[in-house]
Amino acid sequence: MIAPFGEWDIRKAVSAGEAKAFIRYTDQLFAKIFEKTKENSKKRGKEVSQFVVIYDMANFSMRQLTSIATVNTILSVAGRFEANYPETLYSGYAVNAYRVFQILFSMLKPLLSPRTIGKIQIFTKPEKWQPVLLQNLPPTQLPKEFGGTRGGRRISIGHIPHRDRSFTERLSTTYITVEVGAGKKI
Repeated sequence: MIAPFGEWDIRKAVSAGEAKAFIRYTDQLFAKIFEKTKENSKKRGKEVSQFVVIYDMANFSMRQLTSIATVNTILSVAGRFEANYPETLYSGYAVNAYRVFQILFSMLKPLLSPRTIGKIQIFTKPEKWQPVLLQNLPPTQLPKEFGGTRGGRRISIGHIPHRDRSFTERLSTTYITVEVGAGKKI
């Protein structure tokens, strides 16, 4: 999965009062990822319970981190992922991750288990991350812009709505929020 995190204007969403909608939106993305892992399990005839993610941090700016509400929203999403999907990350690659991402990652670390942190590699320039991606992932699974051979449009999950659509409008009506108490079942 390629997450174009750097393209997401989370601060704009939070400023528009859509922090909760953004969190629900990312919850839906996580659900889609796990639907895909189930599909892959059926295709391969063996259980697939982990995934690889490439976080493309291109265009991620300090502007995102100068809002406490935006930082808290990002931290909430990371905390929810770690709490609800432990040990599902096989490996993570943050690419085009310059200093501003490293500041964010230092804030995320306390929310992540040491095992999760150990699975994430951070790279700045393509000449540093492309060889690592190609060493660890099949070139047929990577789009050309990531050094692979996959043609066509970039394959990714998590495109944030265009400016004319809010997160609230984007949320699918097929997803509902349900609170389940400790030890209870749905």
